[in-house]
Amino acid sequence: MDEQIAKLIDHYQPSDKSVEVVKSVPKVFLVGIAAAGKNAVLRKITQSDKYHELVTYTTRPPRSNDGQAEKNGGEYNFIDRERAIKMLQNHEFVEAKWIHRQNLYGTVADDFQQASSKGKIAIADIDVHGVEEYMKMAPESTKPIFILPPDFDTWQTRFKARYEGRLGEGEFQRRMYTAAQEIEHVLSKHYYSIVINDDLDDAVEQIQSIASGEQQSDFAWQRGSRVAHELLDAIRSGTH
Repeated sequence: MDEQIAKLIDHYQPSDKSVEVVKSVPKVFLVGIAAAGKNAVLRKITQSDKYHELVTYTTRPPRSNDGQAEKNGGEYNFIDRERAIKMLQNHEFVEAKWIHRQNLYGTVADDFQQASSKGKIAIADIDVHGVEEYMKMAPESTKPIFILPPDFDTWQTRFKARYEGRLGEGEFQRRMYTAAQEIEHVLSKHYYSIVINDDLDDAVEQIQSIASGEQQSDFAWQRGSRVAHELLDAIRSGTH
């Protein structure tokens, strides 16, 4: 079954109708390395009625975040592999990815239609691969924002608080490697804004400004770029 899903995703194309809906909706995508604080930022920003949160579909099982069990329709729409195959075959997804060769993650066209009908900004937490799909599909209406912790020590503290006892050493190292890849990817692109999550309210305020059409200041971007390079150097040096 996993092989069938992977094959369907490799050849997946959204319908023309889905693409047109996606193009018409302003979108903000929050991207960030593990334990950067995306969940807290997303919870805070979606308290505003300006946003429609896109809820990703996934085949992975629910887990606990910060002591709270994930609920279906909350953090994710949890589906089994049989339904995932049917949704792929019916072209219900706008984009779909097979992450870590383990689970499907994808967004659906109906969610964008809801945002459009309400006149709201669509917002979601996705990864860099998902952003690439949207930048190809609808670059004019897509605003990706990369969220980072302020420094390596703060990041490791947050990381341990979230994952301690849940990850073996091999999985921990893989998460570090993935984080380095994500940072490298973002630094190689011109379309990301970089927001440092050292103060939640300040981070949310920056994101709301970007979402409303304001250009991120050179000072904020340069700070973000500096922190990104520092984190990347720390990961590469093996200080973890």
